[in-house]
Amino acid sequence: MYICGVKKFHHVTSKFITKNGFNVLNIEIANYPISTTSVWINAGSKEDSIENQGLSHLFEHLLFTKTEKYPNRQQRLEIVESNGFYYNALTTLQYQHYFYVHTFKKSKLALEMLCDGVFSTSVDQEMLDVEKKVVIAEESENRQDPSSYVWTLSNKGLWGTHSLGKDLYGNSKTVTSINLSDFKTFQSQNFHPENMCFVFINTALSRDDQEKIIGGFSSKIFIDNKHSKPPKKVNKSFEKLTFEERDQESHQLAISFLTKSMTDEKQRAIAELVASYLSSGWTSKFVQKLRVENSLLYWVYPEVALLDTAGYIRFYLSVLPKNLKETLKTISQEINKIKKGEIEIQSHISKFLGELERNTIDFSWLMQWYGHSYLSLKKPHNLNEFYECISATTNQEIISFVKEYFITEKLNITCIGKNLKPSSFSTFQLQ
Repeated sequence: MYICGVKKFHHVTSKFITKNGFNVLNIEIANYPISTTSVWINAGSKEDSIENQGLSHLFEHLLFTKTEKYPNRQQRLEIVESNGFYYNALTTLQYQHYFYVHTFKKSKLALEMLCDGVFSTSVDQEMLDVEKKVVIAEESENRQDPSSYVWTLSNKGLWGTHSLGKDLYGNSKTVTSINLSDFKTFQSQNFHPENMCFVFINTALSRDDQEKIIGGFSSKIFIDNKHSKPPKKVNKSFEKLTFEERDQESHQLAISFLTKSMTDEKQRAIAELVASYLSSGWTSKFVQKLRVENSLLYWVYPEVALLDTAGYIRFYLSVLPKNLKETLKTISQEINKIKKGEIEIQSHISKFLGELERNTIDFSWLMQWYGHSYLSLKKPHNLNEFYECISATTNQEIISFVKEYFITEKLNITCIGKNLKPSSFSTFQLQ
């Protein structure tokens, strides 16, 4: 946990379990001017049924709209505004996340507002009908944007209609079919202590204060903490190529490699480092070859998703049809170079560590770093250990990782575009 004998990140973490079973994580960061109060629920789109795809996302929209303390949404928004808070929420494949960003002195109000929303929201038919229309409009907007929709289509290519392959937004048919009973069932099945955790960064609240507020609000709807559920199995058969025809000038691509869940710190570090080495910034291998040297496209964007039952490393790009074959050929060549040992990892490690240090200033990144790991593992990822893992990564570890996961058997290429043919992707050849 030490770099050259000095602790790199001075983040003090402590955790406890409330009397009614909620996991709580506190992070203290010296001289950090922002406080955050958040709750994480292991209830993402993977929990939706096939018929009710989009339920988890619709649920997120409805939570906090009408509560015991703020029966009118506008009342809550006025409090948020007058106290200088920033509030947001999101739903992913795996979890839901609700949070307030605030000053240190406003910690008590932030937790009370968070718990009020999470534990005392009530929804009526009129609210449900109104928000369905909003969600359907959002889904339509996402579907019409190829750069956004390729994420959904790529997940379907990896996992089909099971578990992680479900459509987070759903569609007009599945969202329209959702009723009040579905809302209440979703809450009762997922909003319980073993499935949730609270994460605080630089809170002014003591452990007793947190215990009192969380316990007081949560006791209004349940005390039962025996609802633990095993992770759902993932469909392991997936498509090599996933296409959707659209009349557009460019092809939108997502190139995905299926991985394990990677709860091991070292494996997670290597996954992040490999993705960054290939596709993060001007100095990455893909951007150097594809843009700087050959002017084939604008940019390549990486994504690493490490979920509770699986994961993936994915690269997003937009390319003109005339450049498709050469682009795919170049990308596969750069991957094959790693397998042959033709890598220059040490300089990139310095770049990656610099990015890591800059990320720790971003409250969104910090919440994600600590919250996701604590929800999944009931322990926070240690930044100093992660820093050390990256610093100590060797060429051979990178080579072994790429040989294990960057292979045809774990590959899915998803493309949205015009006149798509499997033969157009034949230049992507992994050794």
